Amino acid sequence: MNCAIRSHSHLTLRTIAVIAGFLTLLGSLGWTTLTPWLALDDTRNAIADAEMIFSHLKKGVASARSESNGDSLVASDYIVIADTATGASAILQRRINDAVKTVGGNVLSTEIKAVDPADPYQRVELTIGFEIDPLGLQSAVHSLEAQTPAVFIEQLSIHLAPAGEIDATTRLQGTATLSAFWKAQ
Repeated sequence: MNCAIRSHSHLTLRTIAVIAGFLTLLGSLGWTTLTPWLALDDTRNAIADAEMIFSHLKKGVASARSESNGDSLVASDYIVIADTATGASAILQRRINDAVKTVGGNVLSTEIKAVDPADPYQRVELTIGFEIDPLGLQSAVHSLEAQTPAVFIEQLSIHLAPAGEIDATTRLQGTATLSAFWKAQ
């Protein structure tokens, strides 16, 4: 009789182990099936967010354009119009200097890069050295990228100016390579 109880106990443990293994397998399959659906939902949310941002940007550009002087944007709104590459570089340099100085920063140096004369729409490129506080940097970057003609920030490198503690008024020093397209008048 003792052997029958032991056999029955062994059978019960085996049954529990099989059921536990089956449930683990079932949970694993359920999770692998559910995970792509969760990722798909996240992707849909990201797309919806991007569409909303794009819609707001389109409305902002259209309202800025209608407030200025016209109904729609044209290609020349994004291009610096000048007689020469030097003139286009000067316009770009003035725009960058104004954006940095408006928010309390200083342009420490400017280097104008050579342009390729073979392109009908040529790119003018400047590398500037600057000193600015963090909030001013954010405002200057926004000003440069949001207004027309389009200015592209190709490279931005910043570091703390030699000073004490870090806060909103801490001065940053850095360099930025900025570019714009220009076309001769």
